[in-house]
Amino acid sequence: MPDKGFRVTVEDLDTGEAETRTVAPGDFVLIPLEPCHLSSVSRYEKSGTVQLTLKDHRPQPKQEATRG
Repeated sequence: MPDKGFRVTVEDLDTGEAETRTVAPGDFVLIPLEPCHLSSVSRYEKSGTVQLTLKDHRPQPKQEATRG
């Protein structure tokens, strides 16, 4: 695991608009794309567990990752 976290860049393929964020160690990123959406979040403080419920997930055929 990186000591300083990692950087995530997301680009809207329709508009070309991009946004970059740094993610700290121990955190996470969730990027659902409509119609998929975050429906609920359950947090269990004692164990540090977070349960995310996604709805309308429609998996697409796997695509190759690209590097910029």
